Amino acid sequence: MMSLETCAKLFKLIATKKIPEAEQELEKIQTKLETSKGDLGYLRALEGLVLTQKSGDKNIYLSRVNLDENSVKEIRREFLAHASNELHEEYDRGYLRALADYLKAVEDQKLWEQTAEPPEKNTDDELRKETKVLKP
Repeated sequence: MMSLETCAKLFKLIATKKIPEAEQELEKIQTKLETSKGDLGYLRALEGLVLTQKSGDKNIYLSRVNLDENSVKEIRREFLAHASNELHEEYDRGYLRALADYLKAVEDQKLWEQTAEPPEKNTDDELRKETKVLKP
């Protein structure tokens, strides 16, 4: 079964948007994969995390949410609850466990502090230039 320790480097590379390095690390992990359905679900989640960062698509759940100290804990708690629920298939539990492990890595390293982008500065003058109205 895949572990957080096995994927810790990958999670950090994903969170810091180092996509080429993350893809290389993902290839290494694929060679260690067992053939269980849970591990396959875990792997698909890892692939999805890499693709999410690579695409930059803001419509994808983990791209939309603001990952800070409180939200990371809450979202991780939800993923863990579903991952431990035996009503879900083994594949789904592996998938959800991977997402929970990713959020654990984000939480442990406080990656929201390292990856925070400074807010855009739009002064009143800049806004006027952007919305310039032609006067007759």
